[in-house]
Amino acid sequence: MKRMALSMLLVLCMFALVSCGQSGESPETAEESGSGAEDGEIAQETEWTAREIEALFCQKNANADWSVVDCVAAADFAFERVGVVLFTDVKEQTSNLAFMDQDGNCQRCGIHAKTHMESELTYLGNGVVTVQLETQDGAAYTCKITFSAEDGNVHFVVEDDL
Repeated sequence: MKRMALSMLLVLCMFALVSCGQSGESPETAEESGSGAEDGEIAQETEWTAREIEALFCQKNANADWSVVDCVAAADFAFERVGVVLFTDVKEQTSNLAFMDQDGNCQRCGIHAKTHMESELTYLGNGVVTVQLETQDGAAYTCKITFSAEDGNVHFVVEDDL
């Protein structure tokens, strides 16, 4: 059982690294296409896709120990974030969330728990995401992470349903 789980983890890591290496393109924002946001505001009419967010994350935050598991767009652009990336840090044995802005800058939140095979990363709005994690016994549980930023200070609130 442990060998199967380890094999699946290695395959997932390889897949994520390969997918990061294939896409070097950055997403086109309204600013780049000429319909532009002014004064540094995010062009809210730009719809980001999970693929664009993952590509930008891999381009700007490359780390051989990180493996992308899932990502989701932040349709409401709360706190000027365009999306959230769920990734694992193989070396640190953590699940992590990266709340990304349109330039690929991100604020990371690490959780000392294993990501469930069906991560179900979901953006609820206003900087809130949920993700399925796994207990040491292998049972899935939901973790809610709330991101906020005010006056240059970043805050995370993590809640679970255990």
